[in-house]
Amino acid sequence: MGTYHREIKRLADKILHKMIHLSLESRGMKGQSYNLLDILLLERIICEKEARCLGTWVKEFDLKDQLVKNAIEHLVERGDLVKEVDAHDRRRFLIKVTPQGKETGRAFENSSLEALEFVLRDMTVNEEKAVLKFLSKVNQLSVEKFQYNNPSK
Repeated sequence: MGTYHREIKRLADKILHKMIHLSLESRGMKGQSYNLLDILLLERIICEKEARCLGTWVKEFDLKDQLVKNAIEHLVERGDLVKEVDAHDRRRFLIKVTPQGKETGRAFENSSLEALEFVLRDMTVNEEKAVLKFLSKVNQLSVEKFQYNNPSK
């Protein structure tokens, strides 16, 4: 194992632990409860210029259909999203963000940006590049090419 591998793993585990805590802390937000999938979905839907159908979101997240559908339903119940019948195909529902959902998304984004600013505040450009390279490599885990080239898969 490389010189820093054990320490990197320990810190990566702590990051995951912190993400779980952030998700739990969001429970106090406007008296509502949001998990990590709720937050990610809401942020992605807010970024879209046009409403997309439920099936598109299920495909995009590459998770079990019911998991994504349940997360969207939770966000609808909370008033952050609405489902509207598609005018062009009445069998489909379009998912749209509400003004309340935009406000909630901004609160999550502000919290995220504040944390990122804290983390990157004292880093040099070269250190930022090293972090970016590391995160790019971690991101490659989600690319099909990794899955085909990894003998343990």
